[in-house]
Amino acid sequence: YLWSGAFTDSSTHDLPELVVDPPKPQDMQEKDYSKQIIDISNYQNEKVVDIFPKVGGVIVKVGWVGEKFGGNEFKLDPRAKLFTDKAREAGKLLGFYWLPYFSSEEEATQNAEYFTECVETLGNKDGELLFVDLEPDFEGTLEQLKLFKNLVLQKTGKQVFTYAGEAITKKLGLDRVDWYPNYGNPGNYAHGSLIHQYTESGNIPGYDGKLDLNTTNKSIEELRSLSKSVNNSNEKSEDNLSSIK
Repeated sequence: YLWSGAFTDSSTHDLPELVVDPPKPQDMQEKDYSKQIIDISNYQNEKVVDIFPKVGGVIVKVGWVGEKFGGNEFKLDPRAKLFTDKAREAGKLLGFYWLPYFSSEEEATQNAEYFTECVETLGNKDGELLFVDLEPDFEGTLEQLKLFKNLVLQKTGKQVFTYAGEAITKKLGLDRVDWYPNYGNPGNYAHGSLIHQYTESGNIPGYDGKLDLNTTNKSIEELRSLSKSVNNSNEKSEDNLSSIK
């Protein structure tokens, strides 16, 4: 004879009830972001600096110029100094990128002067990289781009590395790019690139906004070594990174 209540009574009666707490968020292991590089601009708010200690590097938009974005007046990105200071405080790889708008030698020269002004304003330090961000609507020629890079090299002592996707790479006939945007799985280092931007809508705990996330096929120290000043100001600023391939 079996009493059906023995199978339906859920109380513990005189036995102590054990309560198992669900795991707290801080008890769960967080993903390692120490090899990720984020690129940021005024589109991110000040809270993004809270995640700097988690990542391997920060590339900051420093400025732009052009009729499409407020006329020809020089524009320093409003949060560039904050982001720069906080990245240095965190001891992270730091890069600066310039969004160019030029379609003549005169405009390329002006862009080079403004980019240099940004770099000097924020501090031109060894171990910090310079980039030019070539978006699909870039209207300049390859010769104008070379002029821009050479002028920045002469003024800062540093090469300017290239961010460019498929459209601009084909349009300008670039031999290689250094920072390649292609959204999907991380690790696509096409065109000899060292940095791959694999998403524009990434998330890192501690910041609730969207982020551009990047991976690199080199160590952080190898990337830092690329930014050492070049003594020969007459050397052309081509994308020549063969020394660490």
